[in-house]
Amino acid sequence: MTNDPDNSIDALITALQGMPLAESLPHGARLPARGDNPPLRITFDEEELLHLNGDDGTPQPDKLPGVMAWFEGKFPSVRVVPSPDLLEGPELNEPEFERDNEQPESSEDLRRRANQVRDHQREEPESEDSRAFAAGEAPLPLTRDPPPAWAFPLDALPPVARAAARAIVIQAQVPAALAGVAVLGAMSIVTQGHADAILPFGGTRPSSLYLMSLADSGERKSTVDAIACAAIRAFTSSRLDAYKLACARFKIATADYEAAVRPRKGGGSPTERPNERPLRSGRNADRRQRSLDEPSIAAAAAAERASALDRRLAEAGDKPQEPVNPRIVMSDVTIEGMIKSAQHAFGCMALVTAEAGILIGGYSMKEETRLHTAATFSALWDEGTAERTRASDEEPLNLKNRRLTMSLATQPQNGLGFLASADLGDQGFLSRLLVAWPASNIGVRGVNAETLARSAAQAPALATWAEALTAHLEALPFATEMAPRPVKLSDAAIKRWIEFYNEVESSMAEGGANEMLKAFANKSGEQVVRLAVVMEVFNNRNAVSVAEATMEAAIRLMRYFLNESSRIVAAGSTQSDITDAQAMWKFVREIATRAGGRRQVHLKELYTFGPSRLRTSAAAGAVMTTLVEHGYVVRLKDRPKIDGTRRSSAWEVRPEALDGPV
Repeated sequence: MTNDPDNSIDALITALQGMPLAESLPHGARLPARGDNPPLRITFDEEELLHLNGDDGTPQPDKLPGVMAWFEGKFPSVRVVPSPDLLEGPELNEPEFERDNEQPESSEDLRRRANQVRDHQREEPESEDSRAFAAGEAPLPLTRDPPPAWAFPLDALPPVARAAARAIVIQAQVPAALAGVAVLGAMSIVTQGHADAILPFGGTRPSSLYLMSLADSGERKSTVDAIACAAIRAFTSSRLDAYKLACARFKIATADYEAAVRPRKGGGSPTERPNERPLRSGRNADRRQRSLDEPSIAAAAAAERASALDRRLAEAGDKPQEPVNPRIVMSDVTIEGMIKSAQHAFGCMALVTAEAGILIGGYSMKEETRLHTAATFSALWDEGTAERTRASDEEPLNLKNRRLTMSLATQPQNGLGFLASADLGDQGFLSRLLVAWPASNIGVRGVNAETLARSAAQAPALATWAEALTAHLEALPFATEMAPRPVKLSDAAIKRWIEFYNEVESSMAEGGANEMLKAFANKSGEQVVRLAVVMEVFNNRNAVSVAEATMEAAIRLMRYFLNESSRIVAAGSTQSDITDAQAMWKFVREIATRAGGRRQVHLKELYTFGPSRLRTSAAAGAVMTTLVEHGYVVRLKDRPKIDGTRRSSAWEVRPEALDGPV
């Protein structure tokens, strides 16, 4: 501190008292003692800082940059440090300022934070800007009811598959789309090893399909899956006994092989005799060791060991090969486990489950692993390959010429959140999924003598379906790697494909029907070729080209899936702000309903402990505004004391919101 009056404590106090933003020295200004070395530090308490409060006592952080700039110009040796709670933001959360020991941040950093808080407050409207909810009034749902679903075009399927889908609809009394998607998945499983798709714009891709159905609990998703894929599971079961016997023989043969190539006790060079008695110390031992250390002798010993190993390998013969696991259908897997087991499994693979929540909510789709999982699934869809290199692996796993079909079913509340994942959308995995969301049949599935008779009459159609699936699987080489032949489009099919491709391309323009579906619509040109190849090869296992009629049927199916994606987006279910609001509401509701919980929440705890993607003050505040607008919470104006501190940004959960679904 210099003797310049402008830099003295007295001058500072006088300046504070004469500032245009204050009528008197703030009671919360804690001044350093005389004689302290510069820079001085003044910390203002939020509640008592008059020149940062309006007439009603509401904090006005937009004034803070001006105050700090005034101090910076007037007193170069003074720093003003607002109380951490004044700048309620993630940067000042951990650790908080240590008033006695920690050097304060620069005025520029603090001014930047003040501007951030100011901008956030301007973006976040007060509750009176939103519609008021009366006491007892239920909150608005965060999602809207979707537009009516189109009828699934069952008649676009090949004859045997069409009859099977209709039989499932009659027997299980399920929506046609649920049966149609399951049948499409089964066809993809049994044909993906036979044929790849030659794309009109160049390149050859697997014909495998990734499918998903959204249906409520009780919609009989498991029944549909069991009927559609019964023959595929039976194919695996019929080979399990032989596989178990082959595994037992493999273990014995492996043990014999390892014993044959292992160095023999008492034979070979000293290096090959690990159980040999060690040399005693002494002059002779030292002389022998020196002789072994000479380059010429060491080289000769190495050559002798290599020669002995070659002899043992020749005597042992070929290394036993692990038998091929006949498993095709998987339902509960991690991506790591799937790749590892696929190394010795049948190359025709399928992920089929009526409880896709196991996958969506499992380890493979946790935040830290979901992008790796999605990238692996995408690589299998694109090229039929997957790689894994881990320190625990004896050698890198490199899967080639595998084919994977995915046929998932789950409840809408699980599936819609999954389909709204921004990171999975950006990665491209979601655009590879063909999704159906049919209207529910629950409540209109009455049974009488006529319906029972019709159900029994479907047995022949389902038997023919099972025979067709089995015949396709038995015609495949039972190996870990598939060798599918490329199937092209006929000239007439290419002409029809071009018309469809250009139609979809135009629909993605501004104002077009598929403007909001660019990622998915961009894949429709390839998806429709895959659909056509699957149906053509299911009809004729030896087909080398796709007929025009088959392409027309595939286009009808693709139009259905485009409309389903449009319905999901139109319902607002895949909008990130709604999805974020659902995640934040789950977190806030947990605070309000847990033992010893409270209905009041504040901004700092939301961006500190809330959903990870919302851990900034701006993101958390914006999503809370959405919850205010929908009647789940109300904004508190009087800066309530929560956790012992006055909070300028706080909300209270409405009791009516706690009565609704999570």
